[in-house]
Amino acid sequence: MKKFQMPIRYDTSNISEEYCIEVSNKFKALNATTEEMRPEELANKAKEIFTEASKHLKTKQQKQKWLSDEALQKMQKRIMAKSKGQHHEDYKKKAREVKQIIRRDKKKYIEDKCEQIENNFSKNRSRDAYHIIKSLIKHFNQSQS
Repeated sequence: MKKFQMPIRYDTSNISEEYCIEVSNKFKALNATTEEMRPEELANKAKEIFTEASKHLKTKQQKQKWLSDEALQKMQKRIMAKSKGQHHEDYKKKAREVKQIIRRDKKKYIEDKCEQIENNFSKNRSRDAYHIIKSLIKHFNQSQS
């Protein structure tokens, strides 16, 4: 079986107005010439426009809610150490630090959520408490053995 690959998400929040107009003009020109083209040619031209536009856009970074900025910085340092081909022991040390920080951040996040759940139950807001519980459990993947 093939693994399902998530679609690439692009950050469209910082697109300039001029670039939007430029891309829309390309599609208008393509729309004007549709009567002379075959469907395959039209699809190829549209695909070219999309791929060219995607080169100018940045992809969104998928960040976990519980990761701290410190963890992200350490991750970048680890990636740089691996790409530079530094000593294997240096990379291992940085990877160990990253794992420890990630575990600490996740533990803190879960403890905070548990406190929120307890507060909601003590204030008789069970709906909010169960909503938080559902959000915690939703992303849990049970390991198969």
